[in-house]
Amino acid sequence: MEDLQRILIIDDDEVASFIAELQIKSSHPGCLIQTIKNGEDALELLLQQHPANRLPHLILLDLHMPLMDGLEFLVEMKKLQLSPCPKVVVLTSSLCKKEQQSILHSGADGFFQKPITQESMQQILQLALKKP
Repeated sequence: MEDLQRILIIDDDEVASFIAELQIKSSHPGCLIQTIKNGEDALELLLQQHPANRLPHLILLDLHMPLMDGLEFLVEMKKLQLSPCPKVVVLTSSLCKKEQQSILHSGADGFFQKPITQESMQQILQLALKKP
């Protein structure tokens, strides 16, 4: 049996998380999707999943969250030295040049501006979940 693609959505906005989940399910119904509201809880989850080899294949990460923002999460996740390291796509409503550089410098694989359209979500999933 083929391993299902696992996706983790980290976003404090429940509506945005719900919409992203619907978009994923409509085009990739077999994916296992988890949602979590902040970076601190997400790091704890990754630490639990790593030994069991159950890391997500893709993380959709909001940039602006309480407790730990997306950039802080990326820095802390890098310190965990996860293997295999999940692909991370940042989703944000504000995307100036400085933020774009910070996002990529922090280790994200890409970024998209919110609101995410179905077409954008398709692009994200096709790039991030393709087999090597």
